Amino acid sequence: MKSLSKDQGPIHVEVEFNQWSDRSSLDTLQLDRFNSLLRHAVERVPFHRARLGSKSGQPPILNSFAELANIPILTKQEIQANLESLLVEGANRSDWIKNATGGSTGEPLVFYRDARAQRWVEGAKQRFRRWLGCVNEDRLALIWGADRDFPPNFPPNERWLNVFNCREGDIERFLRDLVSWKPRTIRGYASSLHLVAQFIKSRGLPPICPVAVESAADTLTDQMRVDIQSAFGAPVFNFYGAREISCIACEDDLHDGLLVADDIRLVEVIRDGKPAAPGEEGKLVITDLVNYAMPLIRYEIGDVGVAPATDAQIHSRAFTRIQRILGRTANTLTAPDGRLVHGEFFTHLFYHKPGIRNFQVHQNWDASIDIRVVPGPGFESSVLDGISRTIRDHLGQDAVIRSHMVEEIPNTRTGKRMFTVSEIPVRFAGVPIIRATEDTSCTPAPPDPNRGNTPSTQDPLKRKSRILMLADKPGWAFDINARGIAAALQDLFEFRIEYVVQKPDLAAWDYDLLVVMFWGEDYHLRFKPDPRRVIKQVSSHRWALEDHYGKLTVEATVARYLSDCTSLIVPSERLLRLFGPYRPTFLTPKGIDPTQLDSTSRPYGNLRVGWVGNKKDPCKGLEDILVPAVGRDFDFVIAGGELNQSQMVDFYRSIDVLCIASTAEGDPRPLIEGMASGCFPVTVDVGIVPELVEHRKNGLIVERKVESFQAALQWCYFNLEWIRETGNERAQKVREQRAWTSVAVSWRKAFEAGLEAARGDSPQTAVVHPFSLLQAKPS
Repeated sequence: MKSLSKDQGPIHVEVEFNQWSDRSSLDTLQLDRFNSLLRHAVERVPFHRARLGSKSGQPPILNSFAELANIPILTKQEIQANLESLLVEGANRSDWIKNATGGSTGEPLVFYRDARAQRWVEGAKQRFRRWLGCVNEDRLALIWGADRDFPPNFPPNERWLNVFNCREGDIERFLRDLVSWKPRTIRGYASSLHLVAQFIKSRGLPPICPVAVESAADTLTDQMRVDIQSAFGAPVFNFYGAREISCIACEDDLHDGLLVADDIRLVEVIRDGKPAAPGEEGKLVITDLVNYAMPLIRYEIGDVGVAPATDAQIHSRAFTRIQRILGRTANTLTAPDGRLVHGEFFTHLFYHKPGIRNFQVHQNWDASIDIRVVPGPGFESSVLDGISRTIRDHLGQDAVIRSHMVEEIPNTRTGKRMFTVSEIPVRFAGVPIIRATEDTSCTPAPPDPNRGNTPSTQDPLKRKSRILMLADKPGWAFDINARGIAAALQDLFEFRIEYVVQKPDLAAWDYDLLVVMFWGEDYHLRFKPDPRRVIKQVSSHRWALEDHYGKLTVEATVARYLSDCTSLIVPSERLLRLFGPYRPTFLTPKGIDPTQLDSTSRPYGNLRVGWVGNKKDPCKGLEDILVPAVGRDFDFVIAGGELNQSQMVDFYRSIDVLCIASTAEGDPRPLIEGMASGCFPVTVDVGIVPELVEHRKNGLIVERKVESFQAALQWCYFNLEWIRETGNERAQKVREQRAWTSVAVSWRKAFEAGLEAARGDSPQTAVVHPFSLLQAKPS
């Protein structure tokens, strides 16, 4: 069906017709609207006239989307510096809508939208929601966080929960009301929906069972989707938009990426200045095709997306797709009185404030707040003082708030600048809620003589806290890890390592904290330790995958194996997401001694493939996957546990490709050691692999199939020079990131939190006040 032309018919009619247009018609419509916007911008918008106009004053005209690269990308900084000249000249602004956003990168931005563009946005929103089976008149529950979005009088078909300012009782009353009120749709920030979903689970509340849940405003991860769907009893539909360009894309019932509203938006996924290849990540560049008040042409919105992996037309609509949205995150902060405050409360305080270029609000483990601001032209310190007063009024007068002017705010590992960061896990009755966050680096603090107040014959003010680490056997993986962290933190704590195989007397040493390195271990139970003084490590997925342990769920694993401890340590973000809702859980990455690994003297000649592990362990995939995959095509060498550390260094240096085909591992140590030695990994997606390996950048992530490994090794064969160079280039970075001295910060925080729990007043309990675990103060 051919789309209506730009000015034909009411907008709501065209919105309905456009979704059934074929791809060719949509391409024509987008190109026509893009060129019309260019003509308007050059004729009537000073910034674009100077930027895009030719000597003759004529705008550029695109004949195809391949020419988009000729139009420069518009950045947030350019908008901030040229706001007035980006607005159309001589227009009546009375019906314009003024708004502002903190943006997912923490850069305040003011923008305008004309009334006609707003009608297009409303029409496209309604079209998206009809895909969910919902209309505006249906009952709607909003789990929201923008105060300015709250209507003065709630419509009768709406219920609202303000996540800017709520207690556990507010959440529970809201949810119980919804069970009887029966909304057709629930809409909310992704992070807020996830927080409430975990509250439902922690309290055993019944699901609300709407027709659909709309997730918006920040990143919806796969695990968040699973948790929200399970708790609310309804499918989750991911929406993508921003305040400056709203209503960009939405999932339909196939949940195969987000379909772009192509009639009002032009979305590009750009990588290295070119359109991203299928399945590749890239920055999102978006053109608002209908806002003529403030034309946003090829605007770099500050988000990261993934181009669709295929062009298969499985959808009934021909709209283009974004496979995934990455990197938009807002943290929930905790007030001193236990109230939960959504991160966007803080970002809204920076809206319309002159002279603030970038900002970040960071809550520390001790609940204090650091406000970091990058000042720009016109900055006045009184503005920052006012923001601090507002935060203190909201959080309580006991809140400790510090302001800092800085030259820059570092990005996260994913290239995003998080505008709110909290180091405090959100807890419901002691159960932490896991948020997408990134660990912040800090220097280990000197020993605090006021810590270590435990039942000891020694004066606790004159000794370090004592940590007893229980491993299985000397020289095995748990022992290596225990020794590494003990060496890195020996200035802060006193360590002792014992081994189950030697049947030690654990009562012989007056320890403050017992760290059990294996989650399934029960040897220590014969000494009846106080659970508050026990931390257990979960470093694999064997509990879920192997008959020996019963192929358990997370809940069953916690009940059967983890009731003897207060908190957990895990080496991977996967395990953090799984166990975080059930126990206070700390991400403690495994480390290496970089002085014992070397990426020099790498191999030459033909491709050499290697594998490290226990040959008898079926989870490793040696005999059923790797041996047939390698066949007789490549040199294949195996380190099956018979080599000492010095020999392992030589082994890693002798191979080009390190293969990993495990099913259950949480953090394959050979992956860390191999990459630190210059090896190029070909691996399944297991454990920490996504945290270390970027597909086709520093390794290959493949399916656990013989043919997948065969194809990957053939690719390595034909790109041998490149993988050798890549392995060598990345080795130093891995050695730095995974050195015990680097990862020790996370272990220190876990130990300090465990020690605080051990000092609790109520014996034999793992339920603690939200702040009782969080008094460890990074220096």
